[in-house]
Amino acid sequence: MVTHSRPLLGHQSPAFRPRRRVPQRRLQRFNAHLAAAGTARKLTVHDTPQLNGVAERLKRTLLERIRAFEHGSGLPRSLWGEALRHAVWLKNRTGTRALDGKTPFQALFGRPPDLSSLRVWGGRVWVHDPDRSKTGCASV
Repeated sequence: MVTHSRPLLGHQSPAFRPRRRVPQRRLQRFNAHLAAAGTARKLTVHDTPQLNGVAERLKRTLLERIRAFEHGSGLPRSLWGEALRHAVWLKNRTGTRALDGKTPFQALFGRPPDLSSLRVWGGRVWVHDPDRSKTGCASV
């Protein structure tokens, strides 16, 4: 992921904060990989999500959006994965202060996102079933 995103984003990852202990031999290889990639390794105290504020805030924001989608649509909780994909899709197409009002999509691809296909989560759609009949449309 690191080698693929750097040419697209035009910058290096500032730091990597692992969450689990790693065996010593694997740790040495991993440290060498991070050093070669120009990424600093920073250790954090375990069981303290407060020290990982940006990631924890993103997690909380996405969960709040998923809950809002589920509540507003009345769809079953089993669709939480699709709700998460939609929440991330929306987040990547929403301007942020960190990018001076640009969207992550715009920073990555250099053009504003096309929101013409944006739909309400859980809204009614029409499905065409060619095997059903000549007018085989059904509202779902």
